[in-house]
Amino acid sequence: MSDEVGETGAGETGSIGSRLSEAREAKGLQLEQAAEAMRLSPDVLEALEANRFDTLGAQVFVKGHLRQYAHLLDIDADAIIEGYDRQDHPSDGAMVGVLAEPIKLRDDGQLRVMVAAGVAVVLLLALFFWWWASPSEPEPVQTNVTESSSPAEVSLPAAVSEPFAPPLLPEEGQPAVSDAVDV
Repeated sequence: MSDEVGETGAGETGSIGSRLSEAREAKGLQLEQAAEAMRLSPDVLEALEANRFDTLGAQVFVKGHLRQYAHLLDIDADAIIEGYDRQDHPSDGAMVGVLAEPIKLRDDGQLRVMVAAGVAVVLLLALFFWWWASPSEPEPVQTNVTESSSPAEVSLPAAVSEPFAPPLLPEEGQPAVSDAVDV
């Protein structure tokens, strides 16, 4: 790759990088200001101005950067691209092998972790809503007590109103209660 484009540099002497650098300085822009305006790293513009195009990746990217930079600097972008095209460039074929391999968007183990996390979140939400919907304290048992009634007038539910007596167990030699009843 040649640093000097000569007459192939769109009719002007000097390299593409030097033309870009001179145009930027003529506009009164610092390298960082131009990089910020293009939303690029200053390192990319440094490489363009130093004619280190091979460090910027594929030719399509280099041409895009050159065109965008030329538009920013108000110089003829087609002439810059034409000068770039006339230079010798490493083949982009070296990158084909890298791009030919399929790209994994996510790992299989990552999918399992995401599913397990989703199930855990659903279970936690279900537990929270069950806890939230359940009463916090047991409801008190209501009796038929009024404030004006005396303790003797309190009516109890039917099951409680009769006293509880444990069943009598038969003594030795006496027939059991079920045996004593003849039907």
